[in-house]
Amino acid sequence: MDLRAVLRGSENIVAASMAERPATVGKGRAAFHPTWRQGEVVGVRNTILESSHPVRLLVPPCASTSRLCQWLYVVTQGGGLSEGQDVVLEVTVGRRCTVVVTTQSFTRVLQCDRLGCRQTLQCTVEDDALLAHLPDPAVCYRGAALQKEQEYHLAEDASLVAVDWLTAGRVALGERWEMKSYRSSTNVYVRDKLVCNNATALGNCLPQITQKTMGLHDVIGTCVVIGPATVEVFKRILRGDFNGSHKDIAIKATPIRKDKKSKEVIGANVTFLAESAQQIYGLLRDLLQDIVPVLGGDPFWDR
Repeated sequence: MDLRAVLRGSENIVAASMAERPATVGKGRAAFHPTWRQGEVVGVRNTILESSHPVRLLVPPCASTSRLCQWLYVVTQGGGLSEGQDVVLEVTVGRRCTVVVTTQSFTRVLQCDRLGCRQTLQCTVEDDALLAHLPDPAVCYRGAALQKEQEYHLAEDASLVAVDWLTAGRVALGERWEMKSYRSSTNVYVRDKLVCNNATALGNCLPQITQKTMGLHDVIGTCVVIGPATVEVFKRILRGDFNGSHKDIAIKATPIRKDKKSKEVIGANVTFLAESAQQIYGLLRDLLQDIVPVLGGDPFWDR
């Protein structure tokens, strides 16, 4: 199946149609910095934690078994994103810190009559730091409209694992790819130079057309793995180690380079299609097994 009309570079993305600006804007801001002792990093401190409805940010003290990692949970209040809601998040990961940004469950996007929903994420990752953005997938209900933008700014020696994915909807209730509009873009910069851009565009057509394009697949998404802390992970991805063990998942991996002229590979850009979310949870667990000790746990262990 040719998915070039669904997965494309974010420079070609078309904004989700919305009659007006969203009516409710929820903002969240979090920052993490190292604790030093005798010139060594001995811990990670959450120095800023602010949020407003409909988003709530949580940093559980014992989520990670590693003192050098903190976990940030992004919680959507009210059971999901409803019409006209806009969520804007800013996350800063300080030098030599490791931070996991995750969710407690699927992000549900409810039906929209006039106004769509927006999610914007801006992340800064400093030298020798690792950010793992590992959310559960978005679930767009029939008639939902969602526009997502993820932007990651990395220092030269920073690392990133960023997952962005979507399910077909409430499949158990007979809904498959019946959202009004879904647009998602992911841009990754290293020292202010764009090295990776992904975009997913669905909807703005009859549901039957999207259903025909997606076939039996009920999950679509991307995973960006980049930086020195993820070398073993992206090497295994680019070797194709996961293709054989996940035969029911369509996986495409391409190398990320410093620039178009460089031969140096600094990461991998993965796109995937699957019939169920459980298949992707299994894939992500396999992808991340090398860095789980650094994260101090597996965010998807109970999925």
